[in-house]
This record gives sequence, structure tokens and C-alpha cells, in this order.
Amino acid sequence: MGRARFARIRAIVKGAKTTEKSGLVSLLHELEQRLPLVAVEELIRLVASPHFHAVTDREVRSISEYDCIEIEGERYFERAFSPGKEAASSLALARWIGPERVLADLRQLHAGLVAANPA
Repeated sequence: MGRARFARIRAIVKGAKTTEKSGLVSLLHELEQRLPLVAVEELIRLVASPHFHAVTDREVRSISEYDCIEIEGERYFERAFSPGKEAASSLALARWIGPERVLADLRQLHAGLVAANPA
């Protein structure tokens, strides 16, 4: 996902009203389908943590640029993911839609990925 598309998504999300959030959930699902299992696991770890509420636009941008972030001494996304933009966009959507909804979606996606690729 290119920088322009990420910026466009961010602008759409920032201007979204509550009634438009269902469209954001559809966008979230589209982005999540591009994430590898390891990225889904890291998103779950961050969104489920008490550090989630400290995530700022700066952290989202860092993830989109394939950098790790550190919040209160805890490091996230230390490994570079090829779909870093999708992971960052999913994190940004979690901030706007709400972590509970996104966490439920990520956990469902995780279960599906694990079932499809047993160890």
C-alpha cells in the first residue's frame, strides 16, 4: 500500500462519522486479509495491551515505515513485515473504530490462519 493510499485512508477515517464506521470495518477486513500470521499476532499483542491507548500517529507512521516502536519500555513490531502499511492502517483503524471490535476481528482472523496452516 503506497504512502498516498495510506494518507487517503487516514483522511477518510479522521472525517468519518459514527454512521460511517461500518464502512471502516469493511476496510479493516480488507487490510487484515493481507497480513501474515506474525503481523496479526503482533497487532493482537499491542491492541490487547494497556499500551494501546498510548499509540499516537507517530507510532502508526513508524510501523508503516517498517520501524519498530517502543511504548513505556515495551517494544512492538521489532521484525520488519512486508505489509507494514497494512499493519499500520489496521492499528490506525483500531484507534478510530475501537480496540474491542478490532481485537475481536484480529482474534478471529488469527484462528482462521492457524487452522489453515497447522504446524
